[in-house]
Amino acid sequence: MVKKQVVQPNTEKISSKNYRPQKFVFGCFLVLIAVGLLISFLSYYITGNSDQSQLASLTNRNFKTENWLGIIGAHLSHFFIYNGFGIASFIFIKSIMLVGIYFILDINILKLRKSIFWDLYLVLIISLFLGFFWNQLPNLSGIVGYEINLFVQDYIGKIGLLLLLVLLFISFLIFKIKISPDKIKNKFEEIKRNTQTASKELSEDLELEINQNNVTSTNFKEFELEEDAISKIEIKPVSSFEIDKESLKPTIGNPSELSLEPKIKKHQIPVENFSIEDKTAVQEEPIEESFVIETVEEEETIEENLAARIVDNFGEFDPTLELSN
Repeated sequence: MVKKQVVQPNTEKISSKNYRPQKFVFGCFLVLIAVGLLISFLSYYITGNSDQSQLASLTNRNFKTENWLGIIGAHLSHFFIYNGFGIASFIFIKSIMLVGIYFILDINILKLRKSIFWDLYLVLIISLFLGFFWNQLPNLSGIVGYEINLFVQDYIGKIGLLLLLVLLFISFLIFKIKISPDKIKNKFEEIKRNTQTASKELSEDLELEINQNNVTSTNFKEFELEEDAISKIEIKPVSSFEIDKESLKPTIGNPSELSLEPKIKKHQIPVENFSIEDKTAVQEEPIEESFVIETVEEEETIEENLAARIVDNFGEFDPTLELSN
């Protein structure tokens, strides 16, 4: 007999689909917690330690806190910053935010293992280093960072702790940031090439600018010389009353040979001897004396008027003047 194969339903896919809303809600919850921690941490550093001395009275609802997130924000910020790792506690906010986003997007949370490990590694380095400044700024390292700093100093001393921090920081750069000596060498060579290229381009630009300035100065000098030459040329205004002397030059080669005296041509008219005979008899009539016109008197009056006018203009004749000369 043939055995029947029983097909089992894929319970994994069904279960993952059933848990999808819960993951989304849990992811949103983690994101909101990260935002709340960010607000409370910022408020802790801005408002100062005004709520630290009155943490016992924070349970009273009538007490007004300075923290922006209220009583819960004051307790959270005091726990993470003062009692914890100081300013390095902001890295916890980044880790919580990433976990919440992965839950919202339904991404495998195991992919964040390396990221969370390096975040905790960086928190340890920062809090250890800032533990040296506990006496001046205790809120930078927190109690945990300060205590770990003192614990390590008891075994390797302050210089040993500094060397250890340098080693831890180099390890972080090599394994997390992926910075290797070859990359550093290539980076310096690239910077050197870029610097040489930039300097070469700058020198070419400067040389081109100098050449342009030289050409401009040469053209300017030539323009100045042309202006000087033009300014030296005297332009005499032509008068409308000036006579063109060339137009007055004689058109005849030797004008002195010409005689300006007019020549009068004499025409001889032949004159024939002729006589006119007056055949009419002229009868002479006696002239009567009553019709005689005396012209002599008028001439005398004219002469008298002329003499009087001369006397008025020049005065009477003085004969002594002729004798003196």
